Amino acid sequence: MSLRKSVEQYEDTSFANNESIPLQKLRPIATSGRNVTVLLVDDDEFIRDVTTEILMSNGYKVILAKNGAEALQLYRLHMDLVDAVFLDLNMPRMNGEEALCELMKMNNDVNVIISSGYCEEEVKERFLCKGAVAFIQKPYNFSVLTQTLELIISSNGEV
Repeated sequence: MSLRKSVEQYEDTSFANNESIPLQKLRPIATSGRNVTVLLVDDDEFIRDVTTEILMSNGYKVILAKNGAEALQLYRLHMDLVDAVFLDLNMPRMNGEEALCELMKMNNDVNVIISSGYCEEEVKERFLCKGAVAFIQKPYNFSVLTQTLELIISSNGEV
């Protein structure tokens, strides 16, 4: 299935639980096997811990950041290793919106998945044009997170 068809399939799906809304064309993650690294950015320690455990149990490597400023520092250091960024919007020091803009300046092809308790329509309006590839509504279902990452990984750049 082409990437465009995969995205259209998601766009045509009714998300009754507001769990995941892909925002724009996904950029494929170049991987060899399951060696995928996610930069997880959230100020809530519990969410970081639980999400890290879920991701690692599904074979992902995880780099943790507590806020946008820390995420930018870590992304600069590990840009070549990070395949996707899972980014909360509401954080101290530097919020997710500012962090997204700075990440896109560093690497226009970075795969950023936005996570927020904000209304899906508001997030789509604000972040569609800023480069995020997907939105996952909080509280989120972990299978939605892993499925979103898998969609990015499995897309071979076919448009």
